[in-house]
Amino acid sequence: MNAALTTLSTLKSKTRIIVGLMSGTSLDGLDIALCEVKGHGIHTQLSVKHFTCVPYGDEYLNKVRPLFANPLAPLHEVTKANAWIAREHAAMVLASLKQWNIEPASVDILASHGQTVFHAPKTLPMPPNADGTAATRASATLQIGDGCHLAYITQILTVSDFRQKHIAASGEGAPLVPYADFLLFASRHENRILLNIGGIANFTYIPCENSFSGVVSADTGPGNTLMDVAIRHAQYLQTSDANATSLPTFNHAYDQNGDFAAKGIIDETLLSIFNLQAASLNDAYLGANKSTGQESYHLNFMLDAIQMNQTSLLKSFPIVAQSFCDLLATLTMFTAQSVSKAINKACSQNLQKHGEDHAETVLYVSGGGVHNLVLRNNIQQCLPNISVKSAIELGIDPDAKEAALFAVLANQTLFGTSDVFTNSDNIPATCFGKISLP
Repeated sequence: MNAALTTLSTLKSKTRIIVGLMSGTSLDGLDIALCEVKGHGIHTQLSVKHFTCVPYGDEYLNKVRPLFANPLAPLHEVTKANAWIAREHAAMVLASLKQWNIEPASVDILASHGQTVFHAPKTLPMPPNADGTAATRASATLQIGDGCHLAYITQILTVSDFRQKHIAASGEGAPLVPYADFLLFASRHENRILLNIGGIANFTYIPCENSFSGVVSADTGPGNTLMDVAIRHAQYLQTSDANATSLPTFNHAYDQNGDFAAKGIIDETLLSIFNLQAASLNDAYLGANKSTGQESYHLNFMLDAIQMNQTSLLKSFPIVAQSFCDLLATLTMFTAQSVSKAINKACSQNLQKHGEDHAETVLYVSGGGVHNLVLRNNIQQCLPNISVKSAIELGIDPDAKEAALFAVLANQTLFGTSDVFTNSDNIPATCFGKISLP
Protein backbone atom coordinates (compact mmCIF):
# COMPACT_ATOMS: atom_id res chain seq x y z
CA MET A 1 0.00 0.00 0.00
CA ASN A 2 1.16 3.55 -0.73
CA ALA A 3 2.89 5.00 2.33
CA ALA A 4 0.64 8.09 2.30
CA LEU A 5 -2.47 5.91 2.45
CA THR A 6 -0.98 3.87 5.27
CA THR A 7 -0.36 7.09 7.19
CA LEU A 8 -3.94 8.21 6.57
CA SER A 9 -5.29 5.09 8.24
CA THR A 10 -3.40 5.98 11.42
CA LEU A 11 -4.65 9.59 11.56
CA LYS A 12 -8.36 9.01 12.14
CA SER A 13 -8.07 9.00 15.92
CA LYS A 14 -5.43 11.74 16.08
CA THR A 15 -5.27 15.50 15.73
CA ARG A 16 -4.51 16.25 12.10
CA ILE A 17 -2.50 19.14 10.68
CA ILE A 18 -4.30 20.37 7.56
CA VAL A 19 -3.31 23.39 5.50
CA GLY A 20 -6.28 24.99 3.76
CA LEU A 21 -5.73 27.11 0.64
CA MET A 22 -8.17 29.58 -0.85
CA SER A 23 -7.65 31.78 -3.89
CA GLY A 24 -10.80 33.75 -4.50
CA THR A 25 -12.25 35.72 -7.37
CA SER A 26 -10.91 38.97 -5.91
CA LEU A 27 -7.42 37.78 -6.93
CA ASP A 28 -5.84 39.58 -4.00
CA GLY A 29 -3.68 36.67 -2.88
CA LEU A 30 -3.47 33.08 -1.65
CA ASP A 31 -5.02 32.54 1.78
CA ILE A 32 -3.07 29.89 3.71
CA ALA A 33 -4.52 28.58 6.98
CA LEU A 34 -2.63 25.97 8.99
CA CYS A 35 -5.22 24.18 11.09
CA GLU A 36 -5.41 21.52 13.75
CA VAL A 37 -8.49 19.38 13.16
CA LYS A 38 -9.96 16.74 15.45
CA GLY A 39 -12.88 14.41 14.83
CA HIS A 40 -15.31 14.61 11.94
CA GLY A 41 -18.97 15.32 11.29
CA ILE A 42 -20.74 17.27 14.02
CA HIS A 43 -17.84 16.44 16.34
CA THR A 44 -15.32 18.35 14.18
CA GLN A 45 -13.06 20.65 16.17
CA LEU A 46 -10.99 23.27 14.34
CA SER A 47 -8.19 25.49 15.56
CA VAL A 48 -6.41 27.87 13.17
CA LYS A 49 -2.77 27.97 14.32
CA HIS A 50 -1.28 30.13 11.58
CA PHE A 51 -2.72 32.26 8.80
CA THR A 52 -1.34 34.44 6.06
CA CYS A 53 -2.47 35.89 2.77
CA VAL A 54 0.36 35.87 0.24
CA PRO A 55 -0.37 38.74 -2.17
CA TYR A 56 -0.25 38.06 -5.89
CA GLY A 57 2.30 39.93 -7.93
CA ASP A 58 1.92 41.32 -11.41
CA GLU A 59 3.12 38.10 -13.06
CA TYR A 60 0.31 36.09 -11.45
CA LEU A 61 -2.33 38.71 -12.20
CA ASN A 62 -1.17 39.15 -15.79
CA LYS A 63 -1.47 35.40 -16.36
CA VAL A 64 -4.82 34.87 -14.63
CA ARG A 65 -6.88 37.97 -15.40
CA PRO A 66 -6.98 37.37 -19.19
CA LEU A 67 -8.32 33.86 -18.51
CA PHE A 68 -10.76 34.84 -15.79
CA ALA A 69 -14.47 34.71 -16.68
CA ASN A 70 -13.44 34.82 -20.35
CA PRO A 71 -15.27 32.32 -22.59
CA LEU A 72 -12.79 33.12 -25.38
CA ALA A 73 -9.64 32.41 -23.35
CA PRO A 74 -7.21 30.27 -25.42
CA LEU A 75 -7.36 26.65 -24.31
CA HIS A 76 -3.58 26.27 -24.45
CA GLU A 77 -3.16 29.20 -22.05
CA VAL A 78 -5.68 27.72 -19.59
CA THR A 79 -3.91 24.36 -19.80
CA LYS A 80 -0.47 25.85 -19.15
CA ALA A 81 -1.81 27.97 -16.29
CA ASN A 82 -3.22 24.85 -14.60
CA ALA A 83 0.29 23.60 -13.81
CA TRP A 84 1.89 27.03 -13.42
CA ILE A 85 -0.59 28.14 -10.73
CA ALA A 86 -0.04 24.89 -8.84
CA ARG A 87 3.70 25.51 -8.83
CA GLU A 88 3.19 29.08 -7.62
CA HIS A 89 0.82 27.99 -4.86
CA ALA A 90 3.17 25.19 -3.80
CA ALA A 91 6.05 27.66 -3.51
CA MET A 92 3.88 29.98 -1.40
CA VAL A 93 2.90 27.10 0.90
CA LEU A 94 6.49 25.96 1.39
CA ALA A 95 7.68 29.53 2.04
CA SER A 96 4.92 30.07 4.61
CA LEU A 97 5.70 26.81 6.40
CA LYS A 98 9.36 27.83 6.56
CA GLN A 99 8.39 31.21 8.01
CA TRP A 100 6.33 29.41 10.68
CA ASN A 101 9.22 26.99 11.42
CA ILE A 102 7.09 24.02 10.40
CA GLU A 103 8.51 21.14 8.39
CA PRO A 104 6.36 20.07 5.40
CA ALA A 105 6.66 16.47 6.61
CA SER A 106 4.69 17.41 9.74
CA VAL A 107 1.68 18.52 7.64
CA ASP A 108 -0.76 15.68 7.08
CA ILE A 109 -3.00 17.11 4.36
CA LEU A 110 -3.11 20.02 1.92
CA ALA A 111 -6.63 21.18 1.01
CA SER A 112 -6.56 23.35 -2.11
CA HIS A 113 -9.52 25.15 -3.64
CA GLY A 114 -7.52 26.16 -6.71
CA GLN A 115 -8.13 29.25 -8.82
CA THR A 116 -11.56 29.69 -10.36
CA VAL A 117 -11.29 30.84 -13.97
CA PHE A 118 -14.87 30.20 -15.05
CA HIS A 119 -18.11 29.47 -13.23
CA ALA A 120 -21.25 28.85 -15.24
CA PRO A 121 -24.38 27.83 -13.34
CA LYS A 122 -27.09 26.53 -15.62
CA THR A 123 -28.90 29.87 -15.28
CA LEU A 124 -26.02 31.79 -16.90
CA PRO A 125 -26.98 33.00 -20.40
CA MET A 126 -24.61 31.45 -22.93
CA PRO A 127 -23.99 32.39 -26.59
CA PRO A 128 -25.55 30.06 -29.19
CA ASN A 129 -23.59 27.20 -30.73
CA ALA A 130 -21.66 27.75 -33.97
CA ASP A 131 -24.59 26.34 -35.97
CA GLY A 132 -26.98 28.81 -34.37
CA THR A 133 -28.70 26.31 -32.09
CA ALA A 134 -29.21 27.14 -28.44
CA ALA A 135 -26.41 26.19 -26.08
CA THR A 136 -27.15 23.37 -23.65
CA ARG A 137 -27.94 24.67 -20.17
CA ALA A 138 -25.85 22.75 -17.65
CA SER A 139 -23.83 23.87 -14.65
CA ALA A 140 -20.06 23.91 -15.14
CA THR A 141 -17.10 25.27 -13.23
CA LEU A 142 -13.33 25.21 -13.60
CA GLN A 143 -10.69 25.67 -10.91
CA ILE A 144 -7.07 25.36 -12.01
CA GLY A 145 -3.92 24.73 -10.01
CA ASP A 146 -3.59 20.97 -10.33
CA GLY A 147 -3.55 18.89 -7.13
CA CYS A 148 -0.99 16.38 -8.41
CA HIS A 149 1.55 19.15 -8.98
CA LEU A 150 0.88 20.49 -5.48
CA ALA A 151 1.28 17.05 -3.91
CA TYR A 152 4.47 16.28 -5.83
CA ILE A 153 6.19 19.59 -5.08
CA THR A 154 5.20 19.83 -1.41
CA GLN A 155 5.29 16.06 -0.75
CA ILE A 156 1.98 16.47 1.11
CA LEU A 157 -1.15 14.45 0.34
CA THR A 158 -3.48 16.91 -1.39
CA VAL A 159 -7.26 17.14 -1.66
CA SER A 160 -8.36 19.48 -4.46
CA ASP A 161 -10.96 20.18 -7.17
CA PHE A 162 -13.79 20.23 -4.63
CA ARG A 163 -16.52 21.66 -6.83
CA GLN A 164 -16.92 18.95 -9.48
CA LYS A 165 -18.56 16.48 -7.08
CA HIS A 166 -21.19 19.10 -6.19
CA ILE A 167 -22.13 19.41 -9.87
CA ALA A 168 -22.10 15.63 -10.28
CA ALA A 169 -24.63 15.49 -7.43
CA SER A 170 -26.95 17.95 -9.28
CA GLY A 171 -25.60 21.09 -7.62
CA GLU A 172 -24.04 24.13 -9.29
CA GLY A 173 -20.54 23.72 -7.87
CA ALA A 174 -21.25 26.44 -5.31
CA PRO A 175 -21.66 27.36 -2.57
CA LEU A 176 -19.66 24.70 -0.72
CA VAL A 177 -19.21 26.54 2.58
CA PRO A 178 -22.59 25.47 4.07
CA TYR A 179 -21.24 21.99 4.70
CA ALA A 180 -18.35 23.19 6.85
CA ASP A 181 -20.38 26.08 8.30
CA PHE A 182 -22.90 23.57 9.61
CA LEU A 183 -20.24 21.30 11.13
CA LEU A 184 -18.51 24.17 12.95
CA PHE A 185 -21.08 26.83 13.71
CA ALA A 186 -24.51 25.25 14.27
CA SER A 187 -26.06 26.57 17.49
CA ARG A 188 -29.01 25.52 19.64
CA HIS A 189 -29.43 29.05 20.96
CA GLU A 190 -29.63 31.32 17.91
CA ASN A 191 -30.30 31.22 14.19
CA ARG A 192 -27.06 31.98 12.38
CA ILE A 193 -26.35 33.47 8.98
CA LEU A 194 -22.71 33.08 7.95
CA LEU A 195 -22.03 35.69 5.26
CA ASN A 196 -18.73 35.54 3.38
CA ILE A 197 -17.94 38.62 1.32
CA GLY A 198 -15.23 37.86 -1.21
CA GLY A 199 -15.41 38.85 -4.87
CA ILE A 200 -18.84 37.23 -4.83
CA ALA A 201 -20.81 37.10 -1.57
CA ASN A 202 -22.44 33.93 -0.25
CA PHE A 203 -24.29 32.97 2.89
CA THR A 204 -25.29 29.95 4.94
CA TYR A 205 -28.42 30.07 7.09
CA ILE A 206 -28.35 27.59 9.98
CA PRO A 207 -31.53 27.44 12.09
CA CYS A 208 -31.16 26.83 15.80
CA GLU A 209 -32.93 23.47 15.41
CA ASN A 210 -29.40 22.27 14.58
CA SER A 211 -30.45 20.02 11.69
CA PHE A 212 -28.88 20.05 8.23
CA SER A 213 -32.35 19.72 6.73
CA GLY A 214 -33.02 23.36 7.61
CA VAL A 215 -29.76 24.74 6.21
CA VAL A 216 -30.13 27.17 3.30
CA SER A 217 -27.21 28.53 1.29
CA ALA A 218 -26.70 30.64 -1.82
CA ASP A 219 -24.55 33.22 -3.50
CA THR A 220 -26.08 36.67 -3.11
CA GLY A 221 -24.46 38.40 -6.09
CA PRO A 222 -21.55 40.86 -6.04
CA GLY A 223 -19.41 41.04 -2.94
CA ASN A 224 -16.33 43.21 -3.36
CA THR A 225 -16.12 42.68 -7.10
CA LEU A 226 -17.89 45.77 -8.49
CA MET A 227 -16.23 48.08 -5.98
CA ASP A 228 -12.84 46.58 -6.86
CA VAL A 229 -13.61 46.83 -10.59
CA ALA A 230 -14.41 50.53 -10.19
CA ILE A 231 -11.10 51.22 -8.48
CA ARG A 232 -9.07 49.22 -11.01
CA HIS A 233 -10.82 51.05 -13.87
CA ALA A 234 -10.06 54.40 -12.23
CA GLN A 235 -6.41 53.36 -11.83
CA TYR A 236 -6.34 52.47 -15.52
CA LEU A 237 -7.82 55.86 -16.48
CA GLN A 238 -5.20 57.65 -14.41
CA THR A 239 -2.53 56.17 -16.68
CA SER A 240 -4.40 56.52 -19.98
CA ASP A 241 -6.65 59.60 -19.78
CA ALA A 242 -5.13 63.05 -19.35
CA ASN A 243 -8.47 64.34 -18.03
CA ALA A 244 -8.51 61.86 -15.13
CA THR A 245 -5.88 63.63 -13.05
CA SER A 246 -8.50 64.72 -10.49
CA LEU A 247 -9.26 61.17 -9.41
CA PRO A 248 -8.14 60.35 -5.85
CA THR A 249 -4.86 58.64 -5.02
CA PHE A 250 -5.28 54.88 -4.66
CA ASN A 251 -3.00 53.09 -2.23
CA HIS A 252 -4.84 49.80 -2.76
CA ALA A 253 -6.83 48.07 -5.50
CA TYR A 254 -9.85 48.08 -3.20
CA ASP A 255 -11.78 50.53 -1.02
CA GLN A 256 -9.93 50.08 2.26
CA ASN A 257 -12.39 50.27 5.17
CA GLY A 258 -14.93 51.76 2.75
CA ASP A 259 -13.14 55.11 3.00
CA PHE A 260 -14.07 56.31 -0.51
CA ALA A 261 -17.69 55.19 -0.14
CA ALA A 262 -17.91 57.02 3.19
CA LYS A 263 -17.10 60.31 1.43
CA GLY A 264 -19.72 59.80 -1.28
CA ILE A 265 -23.45 60.36 -1.69
CA ILE A 266 -25.60 57.54 -3.06
CA ASP A 267 -26.99 58.24 -6.54
CA GLU A 268 -30.51 56.84 -6.15
CA THR A 269 -31.17 56.80 -9.89
CA LEU A 270 -28.03 54.81 -10.63
CA LEU A 271 -28.80 52.52 -7.71
CA SER A 272 -32.19 51.75 -9.24
CA ILE A 273 -30.54 50.97 -12.58
CA PHE A 274 -28.10 48.56 -10.92
CA ASN A 275 -31.05 46.79 -9.32
CA LEU A 276 -32.95 46.65 -12.62
CA GLN A 277 -29.89 45.17 -14.32
CA ALA A 278 -29.60 42.54 -11.60
CA ALA A 279 -33.30 41.76 -12.01
CA SER A 280 -32.73 41.15 -15.72
CA LEU A 281 -30.17 38.44 -14.99
CA ASN A 282 -31.41 34.87 -14.73
CA ASP A 283 -29.69 34.63 -11.36
CA ALA A 284 -31.28 37.83 -10.04
CA TYR A 285 -31.84 37.85 -6.28
CA LEU A 286 -30.62 34.32 -6.03
CA GLY A 287 -32.71 31.68 -4.31
CA ALA A 288 -31.62 28.71 -2.25
CA ASN A 289 -28.52 26.85 -3.46
CA LYS A 290 -27.94 29.17 -6.42
CA SER A 291 -24.61 30.55 -7.52
CA THR A 292 -23.21 33.33 -9.66
CA GLY A 293 -19.87 34.91 -10.55
CA GLN A 294 -17.97 37.64 -12.37
CA GLU A 295 -19.43 36.21 -15.54
CA SER A 296 -22.52 38.25 -14.53
CA TYR A 297 -21.03 41.08 -12.45
CA HIS A 298 -18.15 42.71 -14.29
CA LEU A 299 -16.86 46.02 -15.66
CA ASN A 300 -19.47 46.24 -18.41
CA PHE A 301 -22.27 45.61 -15.90
CA MET A 302 -21.17 48.80 -14.16
CA LEU A 303 -20.40 50.85 -17.30
CA ASP A 304 -23.70 49.90 -18.98
CA ALA A 305 -25.63 51.10 -15.93
CA ILE A 306 -23.73 54.39 -15.86
CA GLN A 307 -24.43 54.90 -19.58
CA MET A 308 -28.16 54.39 -18.97
CA ASN A 309 -28.11 56.93 -16.14
CA GLN A 310 -29.14 60.16 -17.89
CA THR A 311 -31.11 61.87 -15.11
CA SER A 312 -28.35 62.52 -12.58
CA LEU A 313 -24.72 63.62 -12.51
CA LEU A 314 -23.17 60.15 -12.89
CA LYS A 315 -23.76 59.84 -16.65
CA SER A 316 -20.24 58.63 -17.43
CA PHE A 317 -17.48 57.01 -15.45
CA PRO A 318 -16.33 59.73 -13.04
CA ILE A 319 -12.91 61.31 -13.49
CA VAL A 320 -13.10 63.65 -10.47
CA ALA A 321 -12.73 62.61 -6.85
CA GLN A 322 -16.16 63.47 -5.44
CA SER A 323 -18.10 61.84 -8.26
CA PHE A 324 -15.94 58.74 -7.93
CA CYS A 325 -16.74 58.57 -4.22
CA ASP A 326 -20.43 58.88 -5.12
CA LEU A 327 -20.04 55.89 -7.44
CA LEU A 328 -18.36 53.85 -4.67
CA ALA A 329 -21.12 54.80 -2.23
CA THR A 330 -23.74 53.67 -4.77
CA LEU A 331 -21.98 50.39 -5.55
CA THR A 332 -21.56 49.67 -1.85
CA MET A 333 -25.26 50.15 -1.18
CA PHE A 334 -26.15 48.04 -4.23
CA THR A 335 -23.97 45.25 -2.86
CA ALA A 336 -25.69 45.49 0.53
CA GLN A 337 -29.12 45.43 -1.10
CA SER A 338 -28.13 42.37 -3.13
CA VAL A 339 -27.14 40.60 0.09
CA SER A 340 -30.35 41.50 1.89
CA LYS A 341 -32.62 40.61 -1.03
CA ALA A 342 -30.97 37.22 -1.52
CA ILE A 343 -31.20 36.40 2.18
CA ASN A 344 -34.83 37.50 2.37
CA LYS A 345 -35.75 35.55 -0.76
CA ALA A 346 -34.05 32.33 0.31
CA CYS A 347 -34.84 32.51 4.01
CA SER A 348 -37.99 34.59 4.50
CA GLN A 349 -40.19 31.68 5.58
CA ASN A 350 -37.46 30.26 7.81
CA LEU A 351 -36.76 33.63 9.42
CA GLN A 352 -40.46 34.18 10.07
CA LYS A 353 -40.87 30.69 11.54
CA HIS A 354 -37.86 30.94 13.82
CA GLY A 355 -38.75 34.50 14.75
CA GLU A 356 -42.00 33.13 16.15
CA ASP A 357 -39.89 30.76 18.25
CA HIS A 358 -38.26 33.89 19.75
CA ALA A 359 -34.79 32.79 18.70
CA GLU A 360 -32.45 35.66 17.83
CA THR A 361 -30.99 35.71 14.33
CA VAL A 362 -27.39 36.88 14.03
CA LEU A 363 -25.43 37.46 10.82
CA TYR A 364 -21.67 36.87 11.07
CA VAL A 365 -19.50 38.44 8.35
CA SER A 366 -16.21 37.03 7.06
CA GLY A 367 -14.00 37.54 4.02
CA GLY A 368 -12.40 40.75 2.81
CA GLY A 369 -15.70 42.61 2.98
CA VAL A 370 -15.70 42.39 6.77
CA HIS A 371 -13.23 45.30 6.79
CA ASN A 372 -15.50 47.58 4.71
CA LEU A 373 -17.31 49.39 7.50
CA VAL A 374 -19.66 51.21 5.13
CA LEU A 375 -20.73 47.93 3.56
CA ARG A 376 -21.36 46.35 6.96
CA ASN A 377 -23.40 49.35 8.09
CA ASN A 378 -25.40 49.25 4.86
CA ILE A 379 -26.15 45.55 5.36
CA GLN A 380 -27.33 46.28 8.90
CA GLN A 381 -29.54 49.05 7.52
CA CYS A 382 -31.04 46.67 4.94
CA LEU A 383 -31.60 43.90 7.53
CA PRO A 384 -32.79 45.89 10.57
CA ASN A 385 -34.15 42.86 12.46
CA ILE A 386 -30.90 40.90 12.30
CA SER A 387 -27.76 41.65 14.30
CA VAL A 388 -24.69 42.02 12.06
CA LYS A 389 -21.36 41.03 13.63
CA SER A 390 -17.87 39.95 12.61
CA ALA A 391 -17.10 36.22 12.48
CA ILE A 392 -14.35 36.92 15.02
CA GLU A 393 -17.11 36.58 17.62
CA LEU A 394 -17.41 32.92 16.66
CA GLY A 395 -13.76 32.44 17.52
CA ILE A 396 -12.40 32.37 13.98
CA ASP A 397 -10.36 34.92 12.05
CA PRO A 398 -12.79 36.30 9.43
CA ASP A 399 -9.96 36.50 6.88
CA ALA A 400 -8.90 32.88 7.50
CA LYS A 401 -12.39 31.38 7.62
CA GLU A 402 -12.80 30.32 3.99
CA ALA A 403 -9.36 28.68 3.72
CA ALA A 404 -10.00 26.93 7.04
CA LEU A 405 -13.36 25.67 5.80
CA PHE A 406 -11.66 23.87 2.92
CA ALA A 407 -9.45 22.15 5.49
CA VAL A 408 -12.68 20.98 7.16
CA LEU A 409 -14.12 19.77 3.83
CA ALA A 410 -10.96 17.77 3.13
CA ASN A 411 -11.08 16.34 6.64
CA GLN A 412 -14.69 15.23 6.15
CA THR A 413 -13.86 13.62 2.81
CA LEU A 414 -10.97 11.62 4.24
CA PHE A 415 -12.25 10.76 7.71
CA GLY A 416 -16.02 11.25 7.70
CA THR A 417 -19.05 10.41 5.59
CA SER A 418 -21.77 12.29 3.76
CA ASP A 419 -24.47 10.93 6.11
CA VAL A 420 -24.24 14.06 8.25
CA PHE A 421 -25.46 16.12 5.26
CA THR A 422 -28.69 14.22 4.54
CA ASN A 423 -32.34 15.32 4.55
CA SER A 424 -31.84 18.69 2.86
CA ASP A 425 -34.13 19.60 -0.02
CA ASN A 426 -31.68 22.25 -1.22
CA ILE A 427 -28.14 20.92 -0.80
CA PRO A 428 -26.67 17.68 -2.25
CA ALA A 429 -25.57 15.22 0.43
CA THR A 430 -21.99 14.41 -0.52
CA CYS A 431 -18.33 14.94 0.35
CA PHE A 432 -15.91 16.62 -2.01
CA GLY A 433 -12.46 16.62 -3.52
CA LYS A 434 -9.96 14.52 -5.43
CA ILE A 435 -7.00 12.93 -3.66
CA SER A 436 -3.47 13.37 -5.03
CA LEU A 437 -0.68 11.35 -3.44
CA PRO A 438 2.83 12.80 -3.00
